[in-house]
Amino acid sequence: MVPKVLENGERNGYTIDRLKDKLGTRSMPSGEVSLTGAYALQVGELDRGFRQMAEMVNTSRLSNAMRSSALMRRAVRDAVEHTRQREVFGKKLFDQPLMRATLLPLALDAEAALSLVAYSAQCLQAADAGDDSARGLIRVLTPLAKHYVCKRARAVTARPWRSAAATATSRNGPTPAWSATPTWARSGKDRATSSPWTCCGACANSVRTVNSRTRCAASSPSSDPTAPPVPRCSPGGGTT
Repeated sequence: MVPKVLENGERNGYTIDRLKDKLGTRSMPSGEVSLTGAYALQVGELDRGFRQMAEMVNTSRLSNAMRSSALMRRAVRDAVEHTRQREVFGKKLFDQPLMRATLLPLALDAEAALSLVAYSAQCLQAADAGDDSARGLIRVLTPLAKHYVCKRARAVTARPWRSAAATATSRNGPTPAWSATPTWARSGKDRATSSPWTCCGACANSVRTVNSRTRCAASSPSSDPTAPPVPRCSPGGGTT
């Protein structure tokens, strides 16, 4: 850990070389830092540096999935709000069968993403508490949640524009309030940034973990078909 200020009140000897001009997530800056001459505090064992970093990566990947899940839910909410106000062919757009057929898959994606993120968070909490089964499971869940949820968010958050149709791009049409706000423009950039974030590493981790556990299962008596089911995280933390 590198403190910003030393005990004597002086500024620590690190240098922020530059902040990256990112497409999205600009409220959470990314930069390049030089630690030449900086004072740092040791946290954890020196020979477990990568393992400890991997634990932080789990949290980072889960936070990516959580943000993407929130973007999906916001997009669905905005689309439903607009279609309940706009009238088409004598009925509210929300009551038209084709529009419902468009909105329902988006709602299902948003709910599935939230469920996966919440379940992964429970397993992560159980793993931090010392549950070995949850620790092995979270190594697969967090990369998968990050990869799938962030990828689906790109499609789900773009679909609500269909609920606005041509009015979203017409200068004299009843443009939906949500499509003209800075928040909507920002979410469009944020969804494109979360998906490629550690994506290749996430996929590689999942494959490596699954292969490792498959080899262990093949050489273990637990591969017997009569063996008990694989442990799963329970709502109260821990595994069942």
